[in-house]
Amino acid sequence: MINYHFGGKRKLYLAILSATFAEIVAGVERLAESTRPAPEVLRDLVAMVGEVATRRHPHFCTMMLREVVAGGRHLESGGDGQAGAHAGGRAAHRGRAVSARATSARSIRC
Repeated sequence: MINYHFGGKRKLYLAILSATFAEIVAGVERLAESTRPAPEVLRDLVAMVGEVATRRHPHFCTMMLREVVAGGRHLESGGDGQAGAHAGGRAAHRGRAVSARATSARSIRC
């Protein structure tokens, strides 16, 4: 079924990440338009990301930690163009991803 609907496990993985990030980006864009004081907007941003990461998409923390530890290699474009935006974002933050590898994934909690 996974192959039929998504074209393989890798594409399913990318679809899950894309859907989760799309939800976060939509929330961030809504908050960016706010005229409220910055501390209130920041509080709402933290709450929104926490809601997405813990209740709506409980797999998010595990998947993101996997990408940080792996240096984002699961996000490299496989020729289908779907992962290009994610891979480019990772490349821009390569220094952070490498330094984060030193931290044990078990010690990080979302």
